[in-house]
Amino acid sequence: WSNYFAVVQHVGEALMTKGSLSMGELMNVLSRDTKTKGYPFPLVRNAILTLMQHNMVTSSAEEREIRQKGETRIVETNPVYCMDTKEALYRQRYPRYLQLAKQKKKK
Repeated sequence: WSNYFAVVQHVGEALMTKGSLSMGELMNVLSRDTKTKGYPFPLVRNAILTLMQHNMVTSSAEEREIRQKGETRIVETNPVYCMDTKEALYRQRYPRYLQLAKQKKKK
């Protein structure tokens, strides 16, 4: 499990430093990082899902228009993932909230 939490940490760090990324872009960023040495797709996907379940990552659709020969156009929709930095910073304060709640309960 400790290895999985490292994957979640690296995915979160990549999204915080690089901004909104598609899954392909995220995989490229992680493969170039010397700490990660490229994680397999299922681990990165699960890390994204974990961060989404904790409301730390949001997903939105990015539309890209592809032109083909002639007038035919195809619109491709690609999900883009973005780290919610405020939510991530709130997580650092949770231990303090718990400590204050315990102090109030004792009174």
